[in-house]
Amino acid sequence: MGISSAGAVVDEFQRLPDNWAGNGVLVAVGSGYGIVDRVFDRNSSLLGLFMPMEVGVISYEDVLSRVGDPLLSALLRDPCTAT
Repeated sequence: MGISSAGAVVDEFQRLPDNWAGNGVLVAVGSGYGIVDRVFDRNSSLLGLFMPMEVGVISYEDVLSRVGDPLLSALLRDPCTAT
């Protein structure tokens, strides 16, 4: 399984097969702290390949001001449902 040289976003990247490869930018998304702890553990073979970035819940008011729809804003404020 390969990744294009342009890059890829992989949600739940812990499900990738062991033989994946690529030479572009990989954005690996994991929704639980358990996977983050395993990747950044000092014994992890992936240590040094990723940089952590936490994405929190967006305020309802910020989403509503951009989207304008109250129901859609409630759904889109969570980064996991916006993708």
